Amino acid sequence: MRQEGGKGGGAPEVRQDHEILSEAARLLGQMSFWPNRGAYAQGRYVAISVDPRWEEDHTTIQVLLTCYAFGHPQVDWQRLPVMVRPAGQGLVGPGRVYGMTRLDARGQGRMTRLQPDDYRLLVPERYGWEAELLPFGISPSQGNLAAATENPDEPFEPHIYTSPDGSLLATVRRTPDGTTIVAFETSEAALAGAAVYFAFVLASGEILQSATLELAPVEEEPGLLEARWEAEVEFTELCAFEFGIFPADS
Repeated sequence: MRQEGGKGGGAPEVRQDHEILSEAARLLGQMSFWPNRGAYAQGRYVAISVDPRWEEDHTTIQVLLTCYAFGHPQVDWQRLPVMVRPAGQGLVGPGRVYGMTRLDARGQGRMTRLQPDDYRLLVPERYGWEAELLPFGISPSQGNLAAATENPDEPFEPHIYTSPDGSLLATVRRTPDGTTIVAFETSEAALAGAAVYFAFVLASGEILQSATLELAPVEEEPGLLEARWEAEVEFTELCAFEFGIFPADS
């Protein structure tokens, strides 16, 4: 094992999870792929491979992501969410997230049933390099919308989700006329103009609905930023709500 010089004759280099995950997030955010060509990147701590393959139907593709940490097998990869969107798609607006996964304990994740296209990988990043990653796929940024599936034609009470650092509040509700409303709000001035994403994700991992929004000032309430989306969504099975903030340079 490589040793670092220092007092006491040196000690094994200690690589904290946050350093490894930060490098992985940076590398993933620079990678792209298309149906017949994958990608590979290597940094100081990690190596990443992206392996796209045609599905059995030969009309859609799946992609396997693998992150490997050199000499550090105990990385908490499950904290690292990864998404894809078409390479030419703008971040905020009518566009949507086309695929997402959270890496497993071995650093692997799979996205399936993607339409053939050129894709760019995207990783929701921590807000400020010293803050924790906004979680993806685990409480409190994910919750089952069971109430929405019991009777798709009925409204349901608002479901409220808060990021661990308390900087972002998300509210999901359904109106009597069947409209689903997703709203975000924050008092963090540094998040003005930041892009937030959300997705309703089925148990299979397939995305039922997703969108990206921009946090903007509220004229009636100085110091408050918000983003709002509404549309008709047909909930036919149990799904989860996931959200986070995109890196500023995406």
